[in-house]
Amino acid sequence: MSSQFSESSRSAGRTLTTAVMVFAILTLSAVPAAAQWRMTPSISAGLNYDDNIRLNTNSLLEESVSGWALEGDARISYDTQLAKFSLTPRLRLNRYDGKSELDSDDVFLDFDYIYTGQLSRFQFRGRYGDESVRTAERSNIDFQTDDPADIPADDSGRVFGTENRQRVLLAPSWSYQTGEKSTIRLGVRYLDVAYDETLLSTLRDFTESRGQASFEYESSERNTIGLSGYYRQNEFAGTAGDPTGYGLTLDFNRSLSEKTRFKLGAGFDSTEDSSGTDQSNPIGEISIIHKLQTSRVLASYQRSVQGSGSAEMSVRDSISLNLTRDLSERFSVGAGLRAYQTRALDSGATNFDERDYVQIGGLFIWKLTRAFSVDFDYRHTYSDRSTLASDASSNQATLWFRYRPIR
Repeated sequence: MSSQFSESSRSAGRTLTTAVMVFAILTLSAVPAAAQWRMTPSISAGLNYDDNIRLNTNSLLEESVSGWALEGDARISYDTQLAKFSLTPRLRLNRYDGKSELDSDDVFLDFDYIYTGQLSRFQFRGRYGDESVRTAERSNIDFQTDDPADIPADDSGRVFGTENRQRVLLAPSWSYQTGEKSTIRLGVRYLDVAYDETLLSTLRDFTESRGQASFEYESSERNTIGLSGYYRQNEFAGTAGDPTGYGLTLDFNRSLSEKTRFKLGAGFDSTEDSSGTDQSNPIGEISIIHKLQTSRVLASYQRSVQGSGSAEMSVRDSISLNLTRDLSERFSVGAGLRAYQTRALDSGATNFDERDYVQIGGLFIWKLTRAFSVDFDYRHTYSDRSTLASDASSNQATLWFRYRPIR
């Protein structure tokens, strides 16, 4: 059954990726001639070092590696009065001295489309990634992320294997202004994750389908209150039952200023565990997003119920913090934090996904010219799994040389 699920999951992943590309081509063919096209390519070369690349808990088995990395991407976009479109393919190569089994060729594709009408708004987000489990199953800081909704929460933390993970996310949504101060929103989120089949693999393919709806009311110029609900179905390879669940949250949003937003949400999630018993858990979010031309801040706490390649549902408490600031025209700094705790939804089952995880990172950027920069990126990662006798940590440093032409 596992191999059948894996093959069907990969087939679904390829189909969904093709659908994204077809949608992109149709979108491009319908673009008005007056649209402002932009293409922003970039290429980066780096030297990296990691003193425990697999987060091994046994000090005798820790692998200290060094090597080089190469990244290239090209963001293709256009803006019109009503629509915005962007398509960003990206390739990342990692090579390690004397450790060819750790080498990886990772491919990514991000797709975004927004159409804004007089009373309605349609948005379609697509994400595709084919990358090494060693990085895909580790929650890494992304200094470019400025929205909590863009932080993935489906990793299992298992980085011991050498297989790849293929991840497809499709998220169309639609909103309509029903009154002067009220808006309804409808959305669908489909996630498909497949892993390479290896003899030592402990990860299982899975999918998640989610439908959600919300109603928002603008109580004042700065405040908005809302009620949102969702229904979710998960499917894991090799398991007898498919967990289903639903949730309801009450949200409060406030614009503290033109550049600063605050959100508070609280509610519950009810999910059926492996024994068929409904488990209810509180969920919620507290976040602050601050954006200026020279600085950005993202601070958030989220509690959610998630599935992952561990083939189990877990309750996750996570904290995310991103700080970036331009010190001058040439120098910029950044600091980041990803920390979370996962606990088994089913208290009667052994869940290998239970863990405490922390990653702290720092970033320093030196802009030699408008197009060329040198970046130093440092990460310290700590992982403590409940099923293992000891914890693990690693120190990772990368020196990047980046070139992005200015048009």
